[in-house]
Amino acid sequence: MTAALRIVSALLGFYALWVAGMFGVSLARAAKSRTRKRREAEIEPRIRQLLIESIAGSDNVEQIRKLVGPDHAAAGRVLTEFEGKVAGAARDRLCEAAIGLGLVQGWVHDTRSREPMERRRAFKGLAFVTSFEPCRRLSGEIPLLALDDADREVRVAAARAVLHSEVPEQFERVFAMAMENNLLSRIRLTEELRRRALALCEGAIPRELNGKDPERTLVALQLLVAWERALPFEDLHRLLEHRDARIRASALGLAPLLPPSADHEAAILDSLRDAAQPEVFCAAAHAAARMKLANAIPLLARGMRLGNAGQLRAAAAALAELPPMGLSALSDLASSENEATAAAAAEALERFAHGARLG
Repeated sequence: MTAALRIVSALLGFYALWVAGMFGVSLARAAKSRTRKRREAEIEPRIRQLLIESIAGSDNVEQIRKLVGPDHAAAGRVLTEFEGKVAGAARDRLCEAAIGLGLVQGWVHDTRSREPMERRRAFKGLAFVTSFEPCRRLSGEIPLLALDDADREVRVAAARAVLHSEVPEQFERVFAMAMENNLLSRIRLTEELRRRALALCEGAIPRELNGKDPERTLVALQLLVAWERALPFEDLHRLLEHRDARIRASALGLAPLLPPSADHEAAILDSLRDAAQPEVFCAAAHAAARMKLANAIPLLARGMRLGNAGQLRAAAAALAELPPMGLSALSDLASSENEATAAAAAEALERFAHGARLG
């Protein structure tokens, strides 16, 4: 055998040993992972029960610590399951348990991980516990800095943690981030931002609604409408007359959430007269129904005679919300020679009757 062949043979033998070694390591890791998951599945119900007892006032931190051993991942996963299910003192007791178990400290450490999944878990945990002031002290500025993280899931979780702070400027950072992210991210932050609506109405919201970028104005309006709460915003009239039909339609959705105004009512009636803008007409019909504008009934009836299918349904639904005159108008329209108008009116009357029977 030549020297070259001996070298090639040795290299192939070494490569075979390396492959076998890597395969063995993979098998060992898989076996270890299966063992860990099986153990976690066994202990998680007990962790859950101990945490429920902690909510009721028991001090079970030491029991949980002995149960989970050095790996607290299972305890962190079970604790964050309570997101959205507890509040107030009950949530504070869970946060105290998280500190006692070292979970918060571990999450703070893992926010520096290079692995996106680890960072996601860490910020998800911090988003749950930073409503508790001692946990906010431990996390410090970490959630705020993570608003610029490359991973979207990390940014959303960090934003939720930041919204537990008491600093209005930080709320504005999250609001700006929500404006710049995709629809799904905005939806996931809607409820947390809603809780900070009053503070945001002092600066961030007026700036966005009065800005020159119609796309950002539209996104801001959509966020406000999604909050479904009364807002101290006084400059809606300009948006109700905006040249962009999308902005006018969104602003009409916001009108019922603001204090009654003669200007707002006039803008809604003007929008009902504009049958050439179906999106605006439908939004105005919905606003008129929510605001119980009886003087919108003639315009809604007119829309049922002149509008497209979407306008017919919107106008009929609005008339059904304005009894007794709205129902009277629907009864007249149900006998219209226009088949589409008559069908939409009859359908709206049937829905109203069905709702009345259930009520």
